[in-house]
Amino acid sequence: MGKKRMTFWMDDKQIVELKILSLATRIKQADFIREGIDMVLSKYQKEIKKAQKKGGE
Repeated sequence: MGKKRMTFWMDDKQIVELKILSLATRIKQADFIREGIDMVLSKYQKEIKKAQKKGGE
């Protein structure tokens, strides 16, 4: 599976806490962000499937 660059905005508090967590765990910030996106996509699988049936990507 390929990867593509994305740009998005985050709240200052999110950035600070993500950096602290990354330093404490030695896990890359990008890995945490990808994990969070996977959690959201898993949570909304029903909605994704409905949209796909209606002709979405």
